[in-house]
Amino acid sequence: LPEQVPDVWTALRLDPAARPVNAHWLSVVGRLATGRTAEDAERELGEITATFTERFPSAYSQRFMRESGFATRAVPLKAHVLGDTHRTLWTLFGSVLLLLAITVANVGNLYLVRAEGRRRELAIRAALGANARRLAGLHVTESVLLALAAAGPALGLTWAGVHVLVRLAPAELPRLGEVHLDAVSIAFTVALTIVGGVLLGVLPVAFRMTDPHDLAEGTRRVLSPVRHRLRQGLVGAQVALALVLLAGAGLMLQSFIHLRAVDTGFEPDGVAVFTVPLPAGRYPDYADVAAFQRELLSGLESLPGVSVAGATELLPLVETNDASHCAALFFDDQPPNADEQPPCLPVLQVAPGYFETLGIPVRGSAPSWSDLDGEAGRVVVTEAFAARVWPGQDPIGRGVRGNGWEEPFYRVAGVAGNVRADGLDRPPLEAVYFPLMPIEGAPLWVPPRTMRIVVRTEGGDAAPLFPSFRDVVTALDPEVPVVEPRALTAAIARSPVMARASFTLVLLGVAGMMALLLSAVGIYGVLAYLVAQRQAEMGVRLALGALPGQVVRLIVGQSLRLAGIGVAVGLVGAVAFTRSLDALLFGVSPTDPWTLGGAAALLLTVALLATLMPALRAARVDPKAVLQAE
Repeated sequence: LPEQVPDVWTALRLDPAARPVNAHWLSVVGRLATGRTAEDAERELGEITATFTERFPSAYSQRFMRESGFATRAVPLKAHVLGDTHRTLWTLFGSVLLLLAITVANVGNLYLVRAEGRRRELAIRAALGANARRLAGLHVTESVLLALAAAGPALGLTWAGVHVLVRLAPAELPRLGEVHLDAVSIAFTVALTIVGGVLLGVLPVAFRMTDPHDLAEGTRRVLSPVRHRLRQGLVGAQVALALVLLAGAGLMLQSFIHLRAVDTGFEPDGVAVFTVPLPAGRYPDYADVAAFQRELLSGLESLPGVSVAGATELLPLVETNDASHCAALFFDDQPPNADEQPPCLPVLQVAPGYFETLGIPVRGSAPSWSDLDGEAGRVVVTEAFAARVWPGQDPIGRGVRGNGWEEPFYRVAGVAGNVRADGLDRPPLEAVYFPLMPIEGAPLWVPPRTMRIVVRTEGGDAAPLFPSFRDVVTALDPEVPVVEPRALTAAIARSPVMARASFTLVLLGVAGMMALLLSAVGIYGVLAYLVAQRQAEMGVRLALGALPGQVVRLIVGQSLRLAGIGVAVGLVGAVAFTRSLDALLFGVSPTDPWTLGGAAALLLTVALLATLMPALRAARVDPKAVLQAE
């Protein structure tokens, strides 16, 4: 990935403290031969790994291969990098297309209204000898110049908007650092602007708004049914497309609210986090790593403003548990079945103070440094893990270990409350928290040299303490860096699940509000023109005894009927569009009737407000003045 280009490449070295089996943490990249697929590669890899029991019997015994469910997978690099981010990107693209369609319908309608008002001028030009080509050139020149005049400010807003979106976008989006407004984007925008201007310019000619016979009819030209239906259709299309975007924005808003209401199982407020990577050369084994962590946490807890500190391999809701923290586990009361593969369950190593720092309740005993000193081999399991492995039983005292079903086993000393570690939309974490050091005869996997330090501060803002954190680390080892100190709440906000939900919400929210505004402008513009065209009719109605309220109801009723047709069509489109958001939603159905109904009611309300001003103007027409003019 371009945003992760390394500064230095070093040779890969085997870790002497690593267990030779069941510690698979490397990712292999290979280029497929011509005409071969990832499935072919996976099949061939399977044939190779099937020979491991003969080639490496001490590391890959038949029992291990059977009990661990060891297997290889080949995944296309593009699929591995993109993951499910394509849903977010396609949602963005679809929203932009819908907004573009609304804008085209709006501008086209307003331009037709403007051209209708210039019918007499165009008729004079035609009567004086201007042919259709010259009149079309006039319209095209005007429309293109207007479009280009709007393109300049639009590009400026785009430049600012891109910077905002990049900051809001989930960090998981690939090649995010390359997103910017470049020459290709500007050229595409200008080209699209010119094409749009040309299409708008030929509309008046296409609908015969330059007929010289208009001179003979004066100002009493009746709007043709074709143009009238076209304008109504464009207004209805705006309403329908706006409803689609508003429904999507409403569903994402509900999802975001539901996500924020989920109980995480821990208390992130007031917690600062940073990463401390220890070099393997100076910290070769478990004892070295544990000694450093013990001194580091002690030094942090001695700082003014710090109440407690701990360490973990993964931060909940910030980092997703992957295969490198997953292992086949064995339990003393459950002999492995030769016909079944044991599940690969999350395993994490934590330092004392971790649960207290994050406010995670523990029933029984939490990890302590005295456990490490006495090699007690105590572990903590989550409630979800206990419910899965020992349903309806007390897990305290049960034995668990990796790397085979044999003594000694680590003993469960505590049960931690459930934590939504992999995402608020995911089930609680099913994991075993192992100590920093293994016990004799029950090896773990790899020394946890890259730990996430969690520090609970007494004040609300931990940023002033960041320099002190660095001082503590530097005092222990000047060559160990402090990586990315930040508040845990900020880290969670940038986590994939929350960032994806908030990013999609912002996109659809902005698009929905712009669509609502454009629809209101379009409805108002068309109705204002139609009311002006019908002044004589309104004057006659008032002269014959119609009340102003009746005139208002007539115009409002026609407008709401038009908006209602658009809403009906939009509901069908909204159902199709929101189904594509299903993977991004949480706690709400893609066809939630309250959301769809609310979006429809909002659009009808906007249509009503946009209609009132032209309707009230029509009700105030002076019948005498209108009839005298006629």
